[in-house]
Amino acid sequence: MKWIKTWWGTGVRPAASGHADLGVHLDALNRGDCVTPTLDGTPRQGLEMRDACVGTSDDVTEPEWVYFSEMKYWIPNVIDWVRFALCITATFAICWDWNIYLTAGMLYLQYWLDLWDGKMARKYKQCSELGNGLDWSCDCFGEFLNVYWWSRVEPAVAPFVIVFIMLQVATAIFDYAAYVSKKAAPMGKQTGFTLILEWMTPGGRWTDFGWYMWFFYPFFVLARCLSLSGSASPLYILEMTQVFCAVPAFCTMWWNVAMLPGTLSTWREPKKVYAH
Repeated sequence: MKWIKTWWGTGVRPAASGHADLGVHLDALNRGDCVTPTLDGTPRQGLEMRDACVGTSDDVTEPEWVYFSEMKYWIPNVIDWVRFALCITATFAICWDWNIYLTAGMLYLQYWLDLWDGKMARKYKQCSELGNGLDWSCDCFGEFLNVYWWSRVEPAVAPFVIVFIMLQVATAIFDYAAYVSKKAAPMGKQTGFTLILEWMTPGGRWTDFGWYMWFFYPFFVLARCLSLSGSASPLYILEMTQVFCAVPAFCTMWWNVAMLPGTLSTWREPKKVYAH
């Protein structure tokens, strides 16, 4: 499986410096390694400044802002625009019953492109909070389409997948807030329900086990959708894929659900002082 790691350039993915020990979702990790100053000169993660990913001296008092009109053409953000386009097209494909293999291909392609946006952001020093938000949005959009298609062909799973996607959206909101505001404290050793975070992303870094679980998860969902669509063949290949990828699917969905309590357990913010 070394060829999988080669796509990202490393077998252990770096965590975002804003919450280095937090077992953050893939998307928050995507835009990591950006060190830029705040107005008081202290390092901060991912500000939209021209010196993003480089770092500056402590005497910086006013950042040089980079606006959306320029950032929208950054390579990692263009990748996410492509992911958005694939998700939008896949939405019509699912609702209007287009070719099921084309639908599955678009959904997996947008998932696979998630391997590249963070790598390009670090390589070309184009990390940004905008990029982190786009990445999270694409992940939630793509995940929603996966579980929506699954619930259409297997209605019995609908309540479970709806709860799953809503928990992931909640995680995205809190994790992004923690990312841009540094309100997340380092995450300690996990036990109980959140133990899966310790297995897959201890200290915010992906283990080999976590890599394999994440990579094979969509094969299970898409194979399930294809096999239940009625016109897919050969069925035995799809059934074997489901058997092979059942454990990765279970572990990755467990990890996604555990991310919300894991993120909230590290939440902190300055105490507000109210005038009497």
